[in-house]
Amino acid sequence: MSEPAAPSNRLKAQVAAATAARLVLNVGHRMVYPFLPAIARGLNISMHTAGLLVSARSAVGLLGPLAGPYSDAVGRRRMMAAGLLALACGAALTAVLAHYPVVLVGFVLLGLAKVVFDPSILAYLGDRVPYRRRGRVVAITELAWGGSILLGAPAMGWIIARWGWRSSFAVLSALALAALGGLVLALPKGEGTGSGSMRPFWPTIRLALGKRAAAAVLGVTCLVMAGNELIFVVYGRWMEDSFGLSTSRLGLATIVIGAAEILGELGVGGLSDRLGKRRSVGIGLALTAAGYLSLLLLRGDLSVALLFVFVLFLCFEFTIVTTIALATEMAPAARGTMMSLNVGAASLGRALAAPVAPLLWTFGEQVKMGGTPLGWNGLAAGVTTLLALVLLLGLVPEPQQTIGAPGSLSHDSV
Repeated sequence: MSEPAAPSNRLKAQVAAATAARLVLNVGHRMVYPFLPAIARGLNISMHTAGLLVSARSAVGLLGPLAGPYSDAVGRRRMMAAGLLALACGAALTAVLAHYPVVLVGFVLLGLAKVVFDPSILAYLGDRVPYRRRGRVVAITELAWGGSILLGAPAMGWIIARWGWRSSFAVLSALALAALGGLVLALPKGEGTGSGSMRPFWPTIRLALGKRAAAAVLGVTCLVMAGNELIFVVYGRWMEDSFGLSTSRLGLATIVIGAAEILGELGVGGLSDRLGKRRSVGIGLALTAAGYLSLLLLRGDLSVALLFVFVLFLCFEFTIVTTIALATEMAPAARGTMMSLNVGAASLGRALAAPVAPLLWTFGEQVKMGGTPLGWNGLAAGVTTLLALVLLLGLVPEPQQTIGAPGSLSHDSV
């Protein structure tokens, strides 16, 4: 028997607290990229050595599947709290003890925070929100991703310009603790509890992947993220080499990506529940693949290039957010594990594509395809995304709302 429907204002408060917490988490994740040179100067290290900090943080994402069984056992609320504590501790270590080995540990904790928090909040929403409304709610929390670029990165830049790079991590630590307090208040003790017992790891993984469609969705996630990484890794170099953008103008150009992500997330909220998640993912994959392949036609016009970037990231964000909503219903009996596997699949896609992207760019400089060296990257990204579309259409049906799913709600006022 499912629990009684919660009051709508209570669920709205939970979604608001989750969105605020994810905003803080994503600011901590994304602020590193534009300000990595400042961090390198502060630590007196090379950019290559500073890049290893980001690599170490990203590598933690591959441990995502290990967190899933804990989420199902100890509860979503505790895992979310653990994620925010890891963020606060990692940022505090970086701010207070600014020495490279300590900062490396801090960055690992920052990566761990996202691995632990994101699957838990998505599993919690999957437990509480009916599948027919889930696209809208997931999209609301995903606004924190685009918002972290539009709002968080400029704010952190202002802080760094006035008080130095370490101050930004001190502020991040304080914000993480504030987000933790808000989440604890919004999710009272007893909400989001787990089974109370830890299942063996491999049987839990097999439970999450009991249906062929669940494994296929993980494949879609991996391929979608790989395709995007093939472009994003060389995005800055493309803008600098092809259009001569300075660092400040490159930052303004990056706002285009944030705006596109926000619009894509709003599109998920407005369309995915009406069209169906599977159909929405299919449409998004087709449009994203077409966008990547269209990069072959680009010439040296900055305004046209930025328009392409805007449309491309809008389609990508619509696709990946709807895929997340689809994944939440692939394994209701082990939802936390499934969402952790989804994080691991996304990390694997990034890890596989990241070293390939510069090689394709270098090859494109020598053997051009289309109007820019980006042509080979666009072709590879387009083919990768089309493979994801084939996988979706061949193996993933539209799931039905699970009757009596843990904590499912009957109300629609979200």
